[in-house]
Amino acid sequence: PGYGLYFVAYSVLKASIIGVTLGSAAPLVCGALAGSFSWIPVYPFDVIKTNMQNTVGSSDAAPNMFTTAIELSQRGGLGIFFDGITPKLIRASINHAVTFYVFDLIMALGK
Repeated sequence: PGYGLYFVAYSVLKASIIGVTLGSAAPLVCGALAGSFSWIPVYPFDVIKTNMQNTVGSSDAAPNMFTTAIELSQRGGLGIFFDGITPKLIRASINHAVTFYVFDLIMALGK
């Protein structure tokens, strides 16, 4: 689902007034925004997965992702599912700005 959101967000942003106004900078800005937007809905699942990976083999290991989610929310409330998202969004912005800039360059070569 993350990649579906990623490409849809990029396409919508690039076709919007934002993309049109930015001209040749559109792939950079729209790519950065799309990369960030695509992380927001899937980040809580990433937190759960990472927590499960970090507790494998320990006595604290939860049997499934639902139990892990409940334990995490009891420990830190809903905010725990977005703990650490800021550095992830900064990295995603840079990564996806460059990715879509190169993607658009390659697509232009094929025309």
